[in-house]
Amino acid sequence: MWQKISDLPHGQKKPDPAETSFILAGYSWKISDFKIWTVYFDETNNEFKFSTASKHRKRGGGNKYFAFIGDDANLANNRVYEILRERDRVSSVGMIMEPFEVLLDFIRDSSKPYIGGAPQVYKIYAHMNTMPYNVYWPNDGSGTIAFGGRVLMPYERNEYLAFNPDTFEVSETNWPDATGR
Repeated sequence: MWQKISDLPHGQKKPDPAETSFILAGYSWKISDFKIWTVYFDETNNEFKFSTASKHRKRGGGNKYFAFIGDDANLANNRVYEILRERDRVSSVGMIMEPFEVLLDFIRDSSKPYIGGAPQVYKIYAHMNTMPYNVYWPNDGSGTIAFGGRVLMPYERNEYLAFNPDTFEVSETNWPDATGR
């Protein structure tokens, strides 16, 4: 699609480089495992490329699988391992919610105003289904619920469960008063 851009400003020969990256994650039936890919724009070849997320073999023994993107990705990776060391979980298989904890800390950190918004929380199942969750945002006591990264209006409703970002508990959604009061 990038090569199909044809209507550029006068004098510009090629589109500006795409300064974007994103994460794709899901279950691969081909290899019967969950996968994470980071997608980024390669300016040299003028195309999007992807790479498989690291299993963190050097630091986590190959039993950790997560990815961060953006300016603070290395800082976020380091913070995850700090938390794992504090909890004596570096050599334990898998993760609990450590990457999400770091994401929350970064979103709530006023010194990082370029990271923000309500997190999008989905559970991905091996049988190709996903379960989205409402999120009490910015916390359970706020009376505000987000879905898909967007804070819902007081009158908006859905049938999904709610995720508490501070306790990681899932429950029936406690909807606020529809009038917004």
